[in-house]
Order: sequence, then C-alpha cells, then structure tokens
Amino acid sequence: MQQLVLSAREMGHSWVRAAPAAAALLYPALLAATYRSAAWLHTSGTVGSAVALALSLALTFAAPAIALAFAVKWGRSGSANSGDTRARGVAHLAFASPALFTFLGVIVYLDGFPSADYLVWAALWVAIVV
Repeated sequence: MQQLVLSAREMGHSWVRAAPAAAALLYPALLAATYRSAAWLHTSGTVGSAVALALSLALTFAAPAIALAFAVKWGRSGSANSGDTRARGVAHLAFASPALFTFLGVIVYLDGFPSADYLVWAALWVAIVV
C-alpha cells in the first residue's frame, strides 16, 4: 500500500516538473490569442473584446512567470536529485521562451518558411521534454 502511495506522489511530482515546459509549449498559442484579441478589440471595441485582450495578455505573461517560479523553487530546494536539476534547466529555457520564440521565428522566416515556426517550436519542446 505504501508503495502505491509513493508511486502516486512521484507521478504527481513528474507532472509538476512538466509545467514550465507545457507553459513554454503553449506560449505561441497564447501570443496568437493576444494578437487576435487586440484585432477584435480594434474592430469591435466592446467590453468583451477588452476583457479577452486583458485575459490573453495576462496568460501570455504568465507562461514565463510560471517557469521563473519553478526555477526559483527548484533552485532553493535542498535535495538536488537529477530530476530536479533537469527540471530546473528546462524551467530556465522555458523562462527564455519569449526571446527564443522570437529568435526562432526570425531564423525560420529568413530561411523562407514564415509559418513553420510553430511546428519547429513544438518539435523543439517535445524533444526537450522527452
């Protein structure tokens, strides 16, 4: 019974370790939602579009903030096992996701594939997590 409880705790902890990477993976979609919300606000000017813009902007800024919070948490923990160390490195990469996504978008655009940045971003984060 105790073995089952321990494995459930460890499984829950592994999902927590994946939170910064999931936030970074969703960053381009959140950025696109912010752009669409701003366009909706510009065309309609309704309260709903303003709320959508505020919410999408808050979620976009939350992605690197979540990564920073987890990086700080894993940097302060006394137990430096290999899983926490790797998760802290991934959290640092996820914190840099706005700059990395911009850099990737420029490189892919200059290479002649202006819409491939989303696909490359997803493949990159899947490779980092796995």
